[in-house]
Amino acid sequence: MRSRLIPALGAVVVLIAFVATSATGKPSPATKSANCTYDITTQGGAPGATSGKDLGYVKCGAPFGSGLQSDSFTDKVSGTSVKVSGPVKDYFDNGTVHGAYAISGKTTSTSFKGSASVTGGTGAYKHIKGVVNNLTCTPSSATQNHCTGKFVYSLG
Repeated sequence: MRSRLIPALGAVVVLIAFVATSATGKPSPATKSANCTYDITTQGGAPGATSGKDLGYVKCGAPFGSGLQSDSFTDKVSGTSVKVSGPVKDYFDNGTVHGAYAISGKTTSTSFKGSASVTGGTGAYKHIKGVVNNLTCTPSSATQNHCTGKFVYSLG
């Protein structure tokens, strides 16, 4: 039994080494994180619109810093449940980061929770991938939201 186990363990070690290496033969980039806050305002349209655009400010830890945020949203309401989702793009001094988000809550909620996926970027963030975990948005008025989240990413 022991003689069969050793080659199997060797194959697992080779597989792990292969998975942890990128296509260029270099080790995969380390995962890092930054806390982010977003203060966004719905642009145009009536308060409570079920689709539209938001613009605002984003502030994240290093290496990002402060910048501008733009997103589109679509609300899907089912009874008292609401799901808000759409594409998002953040503009920083050294490049952009883009992806999509989804948050949900109740029509009577004081906050909405969800996550975002980061699928790419430009400039210093050209090969970025990641997620924003624990994304929490709290409306401060009919058209303004304050959101926070933990951005976990790799710069590829």
